[in-house]
Amino acid sequence: MVLMRIDRWSLEGWVRSSTGRLVHRDIARLTRLTLLLGMVVPGSQVVGQQFRLGAERLALGSPDTAMSGRGTGVVFGKLAGAFVLESRVLVLDEARSQLLLFDSTGRLVDRFGRTGSGPGEFLSPRAVVRVGKTGVGVLDPRNSRMTVVEITANGMSLRGQFPVPVFAERACSVGSRIFLYLPLSDQPPIMEIDSLGTPIGRRFGERFGQSSGARNPIRERILSPAEMACSAESEMILLVSHWLPEAKAFSLDGEKRWGKVFPNLRPHRIEDTERGVRHIVPQDGIADVGASVFASPGGIVGVQFERLEGNFVAGRTVVGRKTFLVSKDGRVLGERDDLPPLIEVTAAQAISLSNDPFPRLRILSTVVR
Repeated sequence: MVLMRIDRWSLEGWVRSSTGRLVHRDIARLTRLTLLLGMVVPGSQVVGQQFRLGAERLALGSPDTAMSGRGTGVVFGKLAGAFVLESRVLVLDEARSQLLLFDSTGRLVDRFGRTGSGPGEFLSPRAVVRVGKTGVGVLDPRNSRMTVVEITANGMSLRGQFPVPVFAERACSVGSRIFLYLPLSDQPPIMEIDSLGTPIGRRFGERFGQSSGARNPIRERILSPAEMACSAESEMILLVSHWLPEAKAFSLDGEKRWGKVFPNLRPHRIEDTERGVRHIVPQDGIADVGASVFASPGGIVGVQFERLEGNFVAGRTVVGRKTFLVSKDGRVLGERDDLPPLIEVTAAQAISLSNDPFPRLRILSTVVR
């Protein structure tokens, strides 16, 4: 089994606040990619009762030495996604507007893309989805389009591109079906499109922040940011709110499967103002935010929240993480505090994306129990 790990170093984690703490600030990021190969090792972590995680085998880049220039590996900017495609690794670098393809030894095979609005160029690549067996689609909200890239034996080439609606911020796919999340639209936020970008069927879903009383569109838009994932096994679209302790699941045909407010979390206090809403960090500076949602074997859904310490001015750093394991019908099966941040889990591998203390992505082997 080929595995991957990507470590990203961020200047955010090395800016000192007025109190002398190292805090998270959005200045620049550097990244390292690590490939892993799947031998199960003693003491590896257990996710629920479903599978075990494997060991690291190869690293690309060196975030811990990047500032001094001593690192010998590949250094990335801000990563927006990654896949393991057979024995190769595909990485989407948002900061450099590029797709990068590596072989199983970590050798860079090809680069695709640059900053711009021409064919094969990106302005804000936010998500990458599988399109068929040999293609990937890159969602580019600022260009309002999706670019489809063909992965060949020798590298990458442009297959085509098609327009997507304004405000499309997230995407996921199940087989040939592509779904977009449009949180700022006045219509329901989930849309299915075909491989040419043509809408299919009706739009569906719900924004976060809706109340049982009179609707407040401004509040809903401000509270709408979310992470998105698709589950082929349970045939669901999964969303976790960034600002609220909530997650929702919908069938691929638009039926709401469940909505859940999670306990034992410390969300921001949300206050209505004349301009919409205001996010207030708790007095002790600790708050939980939605970080990722993923599907795992057996149709179990993982919903993860990161605990941040600090404030919006001085900066914030991750101090903990909680994962809720949820059944297909929305029952909470358990919660864990010791799991890495996961964005995808299959019977063969688990993909982990982290910002603690460096932004980093890992792919780990899994063995289903």
